[in-house]
Amino acid sequence: MIKQKIMVCVTEQKTCERLIKKGIELTKDNDTEIFVLHVATKDIKVIEDPRAAEELEYIFEESKKYGASVTVLKSNDILKTLSKFAIENDIDYMILGETRLQNEKDSVIFKLRKELGATKTQIEVVPLKSN
Repeated sequence: MIKQKIMVCVTEQKTCERLIKKGIELTKDNDTEIFVLHVATKDIKVIEDPRAAEELEYIFEESKKYGASVTVLKSNDILKTLSKFAIENDIDYMILGETRLQNEKDSVIFKLRKELGATKTQIEVVPLKSN
């Protein structure tokens, strides 16, 4: 059987736990690999911000509970970094949090859908608040 691969994109906020849970919901069986990915821009120093470092550590601990592998990549081009990771790792589902941008075409989600259109990667967007 082919292993299903799920990529969960997180920031350094505890609220990203809902994204990890969505990734777990998508697992169809034990033969699923979950990647939790955080892209840190080169000008942001999470380690120097105790609150951000604490929240990112919390996300990593939650990820480990579900057997997910955790990756932090440093880049100023988040879009290219996410799409490259998805392609290189043959990702089936990419989980992202809902954007607050009013103009959808400016969002990373819209741009990722365009970038990954010819691949098998499906993008799942988790609402800011679930009803």
